[in-house]
Amino acid sequence: MQKIPRLWLGTGLLGAIGFMSGLALGNEQLMQFTRMLPHLSLFAWAWVETRPADITEPGAARHPSPRFWLFVGLAACTAADFVIRRPQGFISGIYGFLLAQLAFIVAFSKVKRELAPLTALPFAGYAAILLAYLWPSLGDFKGPVVVYGAVITLMGWRAWVTQIASLRAGALLFMASDSLLAIEKFGAPAEGQYHLLRYPIILTYWGALALLLKRMP
Repeated sequence: MQKIPRLWLGTGLLGAIGFMSGLALGNEQLMQFTRMLPHLSLFAWAWVETRPADITEPGAARHPSPRFWLFVGLAACTAADFVIRRPQGFISGIYGFLLAQLAFIVAFSKVKRELAPLTALPFAGYAAILLAYLWPSLGDFKGPVVVYGAVITLMGWRAWVTQIASLRAGALLFMASDSLLAIEKFGAPAEGQYHLLRYPIILTYWGALALLLKRMP
């Protein structure tokens, strides 16, 4: 894809600055108002750079292309991110992000279909260590967290197999963002004690989406 146009870049940066300001000031209304702007600017950027022929694979069957599934993943992320920070919205947000990760897995698997099982071992090991750390404090969230952890680990592995640098980096940043989110929510000795993690959580998340879209197949 080409460089992001100034309009969408400016909109995304304005939203990011507004959200970070709201986070620093504890202004929930400002955060809610600006949080979606980076998502919408990224989606608009990707959309204007996509021709109708790009959303299906070549050939008579016309199956959805990797780019189509990246769009699905981005749309699911946008909806999930809107929900997850709302009161009682954490589980619904997890399910939304779960759908996004499944869409990314399909996209990456279409880019490169080989399994390369040995490359999955570091991802599985990392997920196991993080889950062991969080396990005592997960409570009723054990089931959803285990399922989501398994799926995002699979996403990271499939991105790595593509051998495309920006997809690899985007997937790793996504995993880092969700790891920090889990630590902030479940790993803190007291609620709000790890509140400073909210800054790298959102920055790595936006960076992940930008990198995944930067090299849409």
